[in-house]
Amino acid sequence: VSPKGEVVAATDIVDQGGGLPSSSAYWPSPGRPENPRNKQPSLPSQAQARRNVGNLGSLPRQPSLPSQAQLRRNVGLEAVPVSADSLLQSAGGLRQAALFIGISVLGGVSGTPVVIRNVGTWYESIRKPTWTPPSRIFAPVWTTLYAMLGMSMAIVANRGWTRLTSLALAHYFVNLAWAPVFFGMHKMAAGFLLQLGLLISLVPILAGFSDISTAAGLLLVPYTAWLLFASLLNYRIWALNYRADAGKLNQI
Repeated sequence: VSPKGEVVAATDIVDQGGGLPSSSAYWPSPGRPENPRNKQPSLPSQAQARRNVGNLGSLPRQPSLPSQAQLRRNVGLEAVPVSADSLLQSAGGLRQAALFIGISVLGGVSGTPVVIRNVGTWYESIRKPTWTPPSRIFAPVWTTLYAMLGMSMAIVANRGWTRLTSLALAHYFVNLAWAPVFFGMHKMAAGFLLQLGLLISLVPILAGFSDISTAAGLLLVPYTAWLLFASLLNYRIWALNYRADAGKLNQI
C-alpha cells in the first residue's frame, strides 16, 4: 500500500526501484484481477465425467477388419466347428443323416455282384498272403464302414457344401470303383494304384472332418485303418502273383 493509500502490485514495486517481488506477484490481491496464466484447471465433477463417458460411448464404432482365421473360413480353407448333437437333435438333421447313410451303403453294395461272382472262382485261385482274412467278413465290414462314412459326411455337410465335401465325395466314388477294377477286371496293379490315391486323398479329408467335428473325424478312424490294411493286402496279392500267369493277372 502506497503512502497515499493505493494498492500497488509487486511488479510495480520492482519497476520502481527494485527488490524481489513479494508473494502478491503470484497470489492476486483482492483488488487486482487474476492472471489467467496462474489459474489452475479445475477437475470435472462426477456428473460431467459420466456425461463425457456417455458421449464417448455414443460415437460410431469403426468397423474392425476380419481376422485371418475368419478370412480362411469365409473362403472355405478352414473348417467351422459343428456339433454332431445339433444335427441329431432336429428332425431335418435326422432325415439328412439317414439319407447320407442310406446312399453311402447302397453305393457300397452296388459292387457286391461283381465281388460275389469272382470270390469263389478267380479270387480263390490266386496267391494270397497267409494273413488274408476270410472272404465272408468283407461284406459286413464294408457295410459298416460305408454307414459310418455316410454319417460322417452328413455331419460335415450340415455346415454347407465346400471344397472339402466335394473332395470327400470324389474319394467315395474312387472307392466304389475299386471292386470292379480288382475283382471284375482282375487288375491287381490298377487296384493298388486306386488304393494309393484313396490313402493320399484321405489325409486332408480326415484332418478337415476332425476340425469341423470330433465325431465326424472319429467316424473315419475305422475306415482309415481298414483302408491301410486293404492297401497292404492288395499290394501283397499283386506282388505274389506278379508274372504268375503269362501277364493275365498283373497287367494294368
